[in-house]
Amino acid sequence: MKFQIYTSFLFVLLIGSLLAQNDEAFLARGNDKLKIGDYTGAILDYSNAIQKNPSFAKAYENRAAAYFSQKSYDLAESDYNKAIELKPQIAIFYYNRGLLFSELKDYDKAVKDYTKALYLDPKLDVAYNNRGNAYGELQNIRDAVLDYSEAIKLNPKFADAYNNRGNAFISQKFYDIAVVEYGKAIEIKPDCAAYYKNRGNAFTSLNNYAMAIKDYSKYLEFNSDDAVIYNNRGNAFYNLNYFDKAIDDYNKAVYIDPVFFDGFNNRGKANLNLKKYENAVSDFSQLINLSPKNAEAFKNRGIAYYYIKQYEESISDLSIAIEYNQNFAEAYYYRALAESEKKNKTGACKDLNVAAALKYQKAIDMAKDYCK
Repeated sequence: MKFQIYTSFLFVLLIGSLLAQNDEAFLARGNDKLKIGDYTGAILDYSNAIQKNPSFAKAYENRAAAYFSQKSYDLAESDYNKAIELKPQIAIFYYNRGLLFSELKDYDKAVKDYTKALYLDPKLDVAYNNRGNAYGELQNIRDAVLDYSEAIKLNPKFADAYNNRGNAFISQKFYDIAVVEYGKAIEIKPDCAAYYKNRGNAFTSLNNYAMAIKDYSKYLEFNSDDAVIYNNRGNAFYNLNYFDKAIDDYNKAVYIDPVFFDGFNNRGKANLNLKKYENAVSDFSQLINLSPKNAEAFKNRGIAYYYIKQYEESISDLSIAIEYNQNFAEAYYYRALAESEKKNKTGACKDLNVAAALKYQKAIDMAKDYCK
Protein backbone atom coordinates (compact mmCIF):
# COMPACT_ATOMS: atom_id res chain seq x y z
CA MET A 1 0.00 0.00 0.00
CA LYS A 2 1.47 3.17 -1.12
CA PHE A 3 1.31 6.36 1.06
CA GLN A 4 1.75 9.77 -0.45
CA ILE A 5 4.74 11.76 0.77
CA TYR A 6 4.42 15.53 0.73
CA THR A 7 7.48 17.59 -0.05
CA SER A 8 7.51 21.25 0.85
CA PHE A 9 8.44 22.07 -2.72
CA LEU A 10 8.60 25.81 -2.39
CA PHE A 11 11.34 27.58 -4.22
CA VAL A 12 12.04 30.63 -2.14
CA LEU A 13 12.67 33.38 -4.63
CA LEU A 14 14.84 36.21 -3.55
CA ILE A 15 13.11 39.20 -5.05
CA GLY A 16 15.29 42.20 -5.45
CA SER A 17 14.16 45.74 -4.86
CA LEU A 18 12.81 47.39 -7.95
CA LEU A 19 15.61 49.82 -8.39
CA ALA A 20 16.53 51.34 -11.65
CA GLN A 21 19.48 48.97 -12.05
CA ASN A 22 19.19 46.72 -15.06
CA ASP A 23 20.16 43.51 -13.26
CA GLU A 24 17.45 44.02 -10.62
CA ALA A 25 14.86 44.81 -13.30
CA PHE A 26 15.70 41.62 -15.17
CA LEU A 27 15.51 39.66 -11.90
CA ALA A 28 12.07 41.06 -11.07
CA ARG A 29 10.74 40.35 -14.56
CA GLY A 30 12.18 36.83 -14.44
CA ASN A 31 10.45 36.23 -11.11
CA ASP A 32 7.11 37.28 -12.59
CA LYS A 33 7.56 34.86 -15.48
CA LEU A 34 8.62 32.05 -13.18
CA LYS A 35 5.45 32.46 -11.13
CA ILE A 36 3.22 31.97 -14.18
CA GLY A 37 5.21 29.01 -15.51
CA ASP A 38 7.03 30.80 -18.32
CA TYR A 39 10.31 29.08 -17.54
CA THR A 40 12.00 29.81 -20.84
CA GLY A 41 11.22 33.51 -20.53
CA ALA A 42 12.36 33.53 -16.91
CA ILE A 43 15.65 31.87 -17.82
CA LEU A 44 16.26 34.49 -20.49
CA ASP A 45 15.67 37.33 -18.02
CA TYR A 46 17.83 35.76 -15.31
CA SER A 47 20.57 35.22 -17.88
CA ASN A 48 20.38 38.90 -18.85
CA ALA A 49 20.64 39.81 -15.17
CA ILE A 50 23.74 37.63 -14.83
CA GLN A 51 25.24 39.14 -17.97
CA LYS A 52 24.81 42.58 -16.41
CA ASN A 53 26.14 41.39 -13.04
CA PRO A 54 28.15 38.10 -13.10
CA SER A 55 28.22 38.06 -9.27
CA PHE A 56 24.43 38.25 -8.92
CA ALA A 57 23.80 35.23 -6.67
CA LYS A 58 20.02 35.75 -6.56
CA ALA A 59 19.80 35.53 -10.34
CA TYR A 60 21.75 32.25 -10.40
CA GLU A 61 19.55 30.80 -7.67
CA ASN A 62 16.30 31.76 -9.34
CA ARG A 63 17.51 30.60 -12.76
CA ALA A 64 18.27 27.26 -11.09
CA ALA A 65 14.64 27.12 -9.97
CA ALA A 66 13.50 27.67 -13.56
CA TYR A 67 15.86 24.99 -14.86
CA PHE A 68 14.61 22.66 -12.12
CA SER A 69 11.02 23.26 -13.22
CA GLN A 70 12.05 22.32 -16.77
CA LYS A 71 13.75 19.17 -15.44
CA SER A 72 17.09 20.48 -16.67
CA TYR A 73 18.70 19.14 -13.56
CA ASP A 74 22.38 19.47 -14.52
CA LEU A 75 21.92 23.14 -15.35
CA ALA A 76 19.95 23.67 -12.16
CA GLU A 77 22.69 22.10 -10.04
CA SER A 78 25.34 24.20 -11.75
CA ASP A 79 23.44 27.40 -10.97
CA TYR A 80 22.78 26.38 -7.35
CA ASN A 81 26.49 25.68 -6.97
CA LYS A 82 27.37 29.11 -8.35
CA ALA A 83 24.86 30.86 -6.10
CA ILE A 84 26.31 29.08 -3.06
CA GLU A 85 29.85 29.91 -4.15
CA LEU A 86 28.90 33.59 -4.33
CA LYS A 87 26.77 33.69 -1.16
CA PRO A 88 27.66 30.72 1.06
CA GLN A 89 25.71 32.02 4.07
CA ILE A 90 22.24 31.97 2.49
CA ALA A 91 20.24 29.08 3.95
CA ILE A 92 17.65 28.97 1.16
CA PHE A 93 20.32 28.26 -1.44
CA TYR A 94 21.23 25.01 0.32
CA TYR A 95 17.59 24.19 0.94
CA ASN A 96 16.66 24.53 -2.73
CA ARG A 97 19.67 22.50 -3.85
CA GLY A 98 18.53 19.90 -1.34
CA LEU A 99 15.19 19.79 -3.15
CA LEU A 100 17.07 19.11 -6.37
CA PHE A 101 19.03 16.25 -4.83
CA SER A 102 15.81 14.81 -3.40
CA GLU A 103 14.27 14.93 -6.87
CA LEU A 104 17.33 13.10 -8.18
CA LYS A 105 17.00 10.53 -5.35
CA ASP A 106 20.45 11.42 -4.09
CA TYR A 107 19.21 11.49 -0.53
CA ASP A 108 22.60 11.58 1.19
CA LYS A 109 23.44 14.82 -0.59
CA ALA A 110 19.95 16.13 0.10
CA VAL A 111 20.36 15.48 3.84
CA LYS A 112 23.70 17.28 3.78
CA ASP A 113 22.18 20.37 2.13
CA TYR A 114 19.11 20.47 4.38
CA THR A 115 21.41 20.16 7.38
CA LYS A 116 23.51 23.09 6.18
CA ALA A 117 20.37 25.14 5.61
CA LEU A 118 19.23 24.41 9.16
CA TYR A 119 22.63 25.33 10.56
CA LEU A 120 22.25 28.73 8.91
CA ASP A 121 18.55 29.07 9.73
CA PRO A 122 17.40 26.79 12.59
CA LYS A 123 13.79 27.94 12.20
CA LEU A 124 13.41 26.77 8.60
CA ASP A 125 10.55 24.34 9.20
CA VAL A 126 10.34 23.14 5.58
CA ALA A 127 13.97 22.03 5.74
CA TYR A 128 13.16 19.80 8.71
CA ASN A 129 10.19 18.37 6.82
CA ASN A 130 12.16 17.64 3.68
CA ARG A 131 15.15 16.29 5.55
CA GLY A 132 12.67 13.99 7.26
CA ASN A 133 11.50 12.84 3.83
CA ALA A 134 15.08 12.17 2.79
CA TYR A 135 15.77 10.24 5.99
CA GLY A 136 12.64 8.22 5.32
CA GLU A 137 13.88 7.31 1.85
CA LEU A 138 17.15 6.21 3.48
CA GLN A 139 15.12 4.03 5.90
CA ASN A 140 16.28 6.15 8.82
CA ILE A 141 12.82 6.34 10.32
CA ARG A 142 13.92 7.48 13.75
CA ASP A 143 15.57 10.64 12.45
CA ALA A 144 12.71 11.19 10.01
CA VAL A 145 10.20 11.25 12.89
CA LEU A 146 12.44 13.58 14.88
CA ASP A 147 12.63 15.99 11.94
CA TYR A 148 8.88 15.97 11.33
CA SER A 149 8.36 16.61 15.02
CA GLU A 150 10.76 19.55 14.95
CA ALA A 151 8.96 20.98 11.91
CA ILE A 152 5.66 20.71 13.78
CA LYS A 153 7.20 22.30 16.87
CA LEU A 154 8.26 25.27 14.77
CA ASN A 155 4.96 25.37 12.89
CA PRO A 156 2.04 23.64 14.68
CA LYS A 157 -0.13 24.16 11.59
CA PHE A 158 2.25 22.28 9.28
CA ALA A 159 -0.22 19.76 7.85
CA ASP A 160 2.25 18.06 5.51
CA ALA A 161 4.60 17.35 8.41
CA TYR A 162 1.80 15.57 10.29
CA ASN A 163 1.00 13.60 7.13
CA ASN A 164 4.63 12.64 6.61
CA ARG A 165 5.06 11.67 10.25
CA GLY A 166 2.00 9.47 9.79
CA ASN A 167 3.71 7.82 6.81
CA ALA A 168 6.78 7.17 8.96
CA PHE A 169 4.64 5.47 11.59
CA ILE A 170 2.93 3.43 8.87
CA SER A 171 6.32 2.12 7.75
CA GLN A 172 6.80 0.77 11.27
CA LYS A 173 3.26 -0.66 11.33
CA PHE A 174 2.08 1.77 14.01
CA TYR A 175 -1.22 2.14 12.20
CA ASP A 176 -3.24 3.51 15.09
CA ILE A 177 -0.72 6.32 15.68
CA ALA A 178 -0.68 7.06 11.96
CA VAL A 179 -4.47 7.46 11.96
CA VAL A 180 -4.11 10.18 14.60
CA GLU A 181 -1.40 11.94 12.59
CA TYR A 182 -3.49 11.95 9.42
CA GLY A 183 -6.43 13.23 11.44
CA LYS A 184 -4.37 16.22 12.58
CA ALA A 185 -3.32 16.91 9.00
CA ILE A 186 -6.96 16.78 7.87
CA GLU A 187 -8.04 19.10 10.67
CA ILE A 188 -5.53 21.70 9.47
CA LYS A 189 -6.05 21.19 5.74
CA PRO A 190 -9.41 19.48 5.14
CA ASP A 191 -9.29 20.00 1.38
CA CYS A 192 -6.19 17.84 0.83
CA ALA A 193 -7.36 14.63 -0.82
CA ALA A 194 -4.17 12.63 -0.18
CA TYR A 195 -4.58 12.83 3.59
CA TYR A 196 -7.91 10.98 3.34
CA LYS A 197 -6.36 8.36 1.09
CA ASN A 198 -3.49 7.79 3.50
CA ARG A 199 -5.79 7.53 6.51
CA GLY A 200 -8.04 5.20 4.54
CA ASN A 201 -5.04 2.96 3.90
CA ALA A 202 -4.17 3.05 7.60
CA PHE A 203 -7.72 2.10 8.55
CA THR A 204 -7.53 -0.76 6.05
CA SER A 205 -4.35 -2.02 7.73
CA LEU A 206 -6.27 -1.94 11.03
CA ASN A 207 -9.11 -3.93 9.40
CA ASN A 208 -11.41 -1.00 10.15
CA TYR A 209 -13.08 -1.20 6.78
CA ALA A 210 -16.07 1.01 7.58
CA MET A 211 -13.81 3.96 8.39
CA ALA A 212 -11.62 3.16 5.39
CA ILE A 213 -14.70 3.40 3.16
CA LYS A 214 -15.53 6.84 4.58
CA ASP A 215 -12.04 8.14 3.90
CA TYR A 216 -11.78 6.63 0.43
CA SER A 217 -15.19 8.11 -0.40
CA LYS A 218 -14.03 11.54 0.73
CA TYR A 219 -10.87 11.21 -1.34
CA LEU A 220 -12.94 10.26 -4.40
CA GLU A 221 -14.94 13.48 -4.03
CA PHE A 222 -11.69 15.24 -4.97
CA ASN A 223 -10.33 12.66 -7.42
CA SER A 224 -13.07 10.68 -9.12
CA ASP A 225 -10.74 9.13 -11.71
CA ASP A 226 -8.45 7.17 -9.39
CA ALA A 227 -8.76 3.48 -10.26
CA VAL A 228 -6.57 2.37 -7.36
CA ILE A 229 -8.78 3.99 -4.74
CA TYR A 230 -11.97 2.60 -6.27
CA ASN A 231 -10.25 -0.77 -6.05
CA ASN A 232 -9.24 -0.13 -2.43
CA ARG A 233 -12.75 0.91 -1.47
CA GLY A 234 -14.04 -2.14 -3.31
CA ASN A 235 -11.74 -4.30 -1.19
CA ALA A 236 -13.13 -2.70 1.95
CA PHE A 237 -16.69 -3.46 0.83
CA TYR A 238 -15.57 -7.00 -0.07
CA ASN A 239 -14.13 -7.57 3.39
CA LEU A 240 -17.46 -6.48 4.87
CA ASN A 241 -19.21 -8.99 2.57
CA TYR A 242 -20.90 -6.21 0.58
CA PHE A 243 -20.02 -7.94 -2.67
CA ASP A 244 -22.44 -5.98 -4.89
CA LYS A 245 -20.98 -2.67 -3.70
CA ALA A 246 -17.50 -4.08 -4.15
CA ILE A 247 -18.30 -5.00 -7.75
CA ASP A 248 -19.63 -1.50 -8.40
CA ASP A 249 -16.26 -0.09 -7.33
CA TYR A 250 -14.27 -2.67 -9.28
CA ASN A 251 -16.38 -1.79 -12.33
CA LYS A 252 -15.33 1.84 -11.96
CA ALA A 253 -11.71 0.86 -11.49
CA VAL A 254 -11.50 -1.19 -14.70
CA TYR A 255 -13.52 1.42 -16.62
CA ILE A 256 -10.93 4.05 -15.67
CA ASP A 257 -8.03 1.67 -16.30
CA PRO A 258 -8.96 -1.11 -18.76
CA VAL A 259 -5.74 -3.00 -18.01
CA PHE A 260 -6.00 -2.76 -14.23
CA PHE A 261 -4.88 -6.19 -13.05
CA ASP A 262 -6.19 -5.94 -9.48
CA GLY A 263 -9.57 -4.64 -10.62
CA PHE A 264 -10.31 -7.71 -12.75
CA ASN A 265 -8.89 -10.08 -10.15
CA ASN A 266 -10.93 -8.65 -7.29
CA ARG A 267 -14.10 -8.35 -9.33
CA GLY A 268 -13.71 -11.98 -10.32
CA LYS A 269 -13.43 -13.04 -6.68
CA ALA A 270 -16.50 -11.00 -5.78
CA ASN A 271 -18.43 -12.65 -8.60
CA LEU A 272 -17.36 -16.03 -7.27
CA ASN A 273 -18.75 -15.12 -3.86
CA LEU A 274 -22.02 -14.01 -5.45
CA LYS A 275 -22.11 -17.25 -7.46
CA LYS A 276 -22.06 -15.27 -10.69
CA TYR A 277 -19.76 -17.82 -12.23
CA GLU A 278 -20.06 -16.76 -15.86
CA ASN A 279 -19.07 -13.24 -14.87
CA ALA A 280 -16.18 -14.65 -12.87
CA VAL A 281 -15.00 -16.62 -15.90
CA SER A 282 -15.05 -13.42 -17.95
CA ASP A 283 -13.06 -11.50 -15.33
CA PHE A 284 -10.40 -14.15 -14.89
CA SER A 285 -10.15 -14.56 -18.67
CA GLN A 286 -9.37 -10.85 -19.00
CA LEU A 287 -6.87 -11.22 -16.18
CA ILE A 288 -5.17 -14.12 -17.95
CA ASN A 289 -4.93 -11.99 -21.10
CA LEU A 290 -3.06 -9.41 -19.03
CA SER A 291 -0.95 -11.97 -17.17
CA PRO A 292 -0.75 -15.26 -19.13
CA LYS A 293 1.22 -17.11 -16.44
CA ASN A 294 -0.83 -16.12 -13.44
CA ALA A 295 -1.49 -19.30 -11.48
CA GLU A 296 -4.10 -17.69 -9.23
CA ALA A 297 -6.14 -16.54 -12.22
CA PHE A 298 -6.13 -20.01 -13.80
CA LYS A 299 -7.09 -21.55 -10.46
CA ASN A 300 -9.99 -19.18 -9.94
CA ARG A 301 -11.25 -19.55 -13.50
CA GLY A 302 -10.99 -23.30 -13.09
CA ILE A 303 -13.17 -23.07 -9.97
CA ALA A 304 -15.73 -20.95 -11.82
CA TYR A 305 -15.80 -23.46 -14.69
CA TYR A 306 -16.40 -26.24 -12.18
CA TYR A 307 -19.49 -24.52 -10.78
CA ILE A 308 -21.00 -24.07 -14.25
CA LYS A 309 -20.26 -27.75 -14.91
CA GLN A 310 -17.68 -27.18 -17.63
CA TYR A 311 -15.45 -29.87 -16.18
CA GLU A 312 -13.02 -30.25 -19.07
CA GLU A 313 -12.28 -26.51 -19.01
CA SER A 314 -12.04 -26.64 -15.23
CA ILE A 315 -9.52 -29.48 -15.28
CA SER A 316 -7.48 -27.74 -17.96
CA ASP A 317 -7.25 -24.47 -16.02
CA LEU A 318 -6.55 -26.14 -12.70
CA SER A 319 -3.82 -28.23 -14.33
CA ILE A 320 -2.15 -25.08 -15.65
CA ALA A 321 -2.40 -23.50 -12.19
CA ILE A 322 -0.73 -26.59 -10.68
CA GLU A 323 1.97 -26.52 -13.35
CA TYR A 324 2.85 -22.98 -12.27
CA ASN A 325 2.48 -23.72 -8.54
CA GLN A 326 2.84 -27.33 -7.46
CA ASN A 327 1.85 -26.49 -3.88
CA PHE A 328 -1.55 -25.07 -4.87
CA ALA A 329 -3.68 -27.19 -2.55
CA GLU A 330 -6.99 -25.61 -3.54
CA ALA A 331 -6.28 -26.29 -7.21
CA TYR A 332 -5.69 -30.00 -6.50
CA TYR A 333 -8.93 -30.10 -4.48
CA TYR A 334 -11.09 -28.57 -7.19
CA ARG A 335 -9.46 -30.65 -9.88
CA ALA A 336 -10.35 -33.67 -7.77
CA LEU A 337 -13.98 -32.48 -7.70
CA ALA A 338 -14.01 -32.07 -11.47
CA GLU A 339 -12.39 -35.51 -11.97
CA SER A 340 -14.99 -36.97 -9.65
CA GLU A 341 -17.79 -35.52 -11.75
CA LYS A 342 -16.19 -37.19 -14.76
CA LYS A 343 -16.15 -40.51 -12.83
CA ASN A 344 -12.37 -40.58 -12.70
CA LYS A 345 -12.06 -41.76 -9.11
CA THR A 346 -8.40 -42.70 -9.43
CA GLY A 347 -7.42 -39.22 -10.63
CA ALA A 348 -9.68 -37.58 -8.07
CA CYS A 349 -8.21 -39.52 -5.16
CA LYS A 350 -4.68 -38.82 -6.33
CA ASP A 351 -5.41 -35.09 -6.24
CA LEU A 352 -7.24 -35.33 -2.91
CA ASN A 353 -4.26 -37.06 -1.35
CA VAL A 354 -1.89 -34.37 -2.60
CA ALA A 355 -4.18 -31.62 -1.31
CA ALA A 356 -4.53 -33.48 2.02
CA ALA A 357 -0.75 -33.74 2.29
CA LEU A 358 -0.69 -29.94 1.81
CA LYS A 359 -3.06 -29.77 4.81
CA TYR A 360 -6.12 -28.61 2.88
CA GLN A 361 -8.91 -29.51 5.30
CA LYS A 362 -11.69 -29.98 2.74
CA ALA A 363 -9.53 -32.49 0.90
CA ILE A 364 -8.71 -34.32 4.12
CA ASP A 365 -12.40 -34.63 4.97
CA MET A 366 -13.46 -35.74 1.47
CA ALA A 367 -10.66 -38.29 1.07
CA LYS A 368 -11.71 -40.14 4.23
CA ASP A 369 -14.98 -41.21 2.66
CA TYR A 370 -14.47 -40.92 -1.10
CA CYS A 371 -11.13 -42.70 -1.33
CA LYS A 372 -11.80 -45.70 0.92
